[in-house]
Amino acid sequence: MPSQLEEEADVVIGQLSQEAASLEIATKVCGKGFCVVAPGFEDSVLRQALEEITTFAKTNRWQQANTVIQDGLLGTEGSAFIAELESPEKDHISREDGEVLMELDTAMTHLGFHIQPYLGSFGVEVTHRGRALIHQAGEPGEERVPLNDKEVVRWLSQFLRHKVMIIIFLGPSSGTLEMKPYNTDDAETYEIQTYPGTLVVLRPDILSHKHFSNGRSLAMSSFFLQGDRKPKRTKRSDKMVPAAKELDDWTVNRLRELKEKNLNSQFWDPDIPREWQSAMNHMFHKGQMIAVKGEACKVPATESPDAFCMATAFAPDYPQDVPRIRWDHEEVYDPDPESWRHFKSYCKHGSFMDGIELFDCKMFSMSPNEARDEETPGWRWLKCIINTSQQKGELLWTQSSMF
Repeated sequence: MPSQLEEEADVVIGQLSQEAASLEIATKVCGKGFCVVAPGFEDSVLRQALEEITTFAKTNRWQQANTVIQDGLLGTEGSAFIAELESPEKDHISREDGEVLMELDTAMTHLGFHIQPYLGSFGVEVTHRGRALIHQAGEPGEERVPLNDKEVVRWLSQFLRHKVMIIIFLGPSSGTLEMKPYNTDDAETYEIQTYPGTLVVLRPDILSHKHFSNGRSLAMSSFFLQGDRKPKRTKRSDKMVPAAKELDDWTVNRLRELKEKNLNSQFWDPDIPREWQSAMNHMFHKGQMIAVKGEACKVPATESPDAFCMATAFAPDYPQDVPRIRWDHEEVYDPDPESWRHFKSYCKHGSFMDGIELFDCKMFSMSPNEARDEETPGWRWLKCIINTSQQKGELLWTQSSMF
């Protein structure tokens, strides 16, 4: 006889093939914003997971987050206390999360891996996942936990780019998950009963998700993210979820405060994320701003700035024998260190840039005679300018000058 969870679930694992179940979950998530799954976890697995979580209090792993962060997770009551599991990329032997918790963490990764191709076909792109969190439901604390720079950077990065959220409700008490579309006041709130063993896949970027329980209730979750791992501020604040918008406003005010403090100081607090310095200088500045649209260089061995910077970390040797295309060095070479007295040189190595003789004067509307009169450094500058303009295409074939 099917359980109550199996009767209410959208997908029951085991009744469909893996491919069919993955497609059905992705279809529900992209169609209505969420999917309730009956994963078929044994009661013994859930009990063992709860026993492993009881050790968190002894190791002080529980922490209370700021209410803004709680709202972005499972609400102030659903995420009254949270604990982060160790990275799934870490060796299982060295992890201290517990065997069953690590298996459940791996199960979320596998589920995300199987539904990822189908999500992409619906226009929902995910590239990687965040760390798993354990949520303990309860009454919110009376004292408000202040925000700090590192926490804001971490959570803002996730709230800006989370596309899918997988939640496993571990029990022991049941609860209610309330979901409602953002920016639609007249929309009705949809409620899901979260029995122990319930798995929910939802779109956190379009649905608010708050969990409530009258008893002791624990849940495990993970965000599946889109795009680069580096945090980026979006240009459209109306596209942010409310938690991200509040963190973004806090960040802007914090950057303004840091700029005012550092106007006459050359030192940077190491506890403040380094990328904030760049953002601060871009957002709050005095004087004229100059946009760098591209970069180019002409140095020995390469014309790529990235390749040159990477090479400097390994300290390569660029000197070589004087190329014959430059001059016949045998006419002036003399191994005697005192050869300079009779206008010779005992040095036969140097760093030389390739392609100096391949300057195309017609590209710059110069006649061959004008090119001959132009000094070699001028050729290099012109070549760098054309390489820079080709990166963006904004200066190419326009009236430009070099000074």
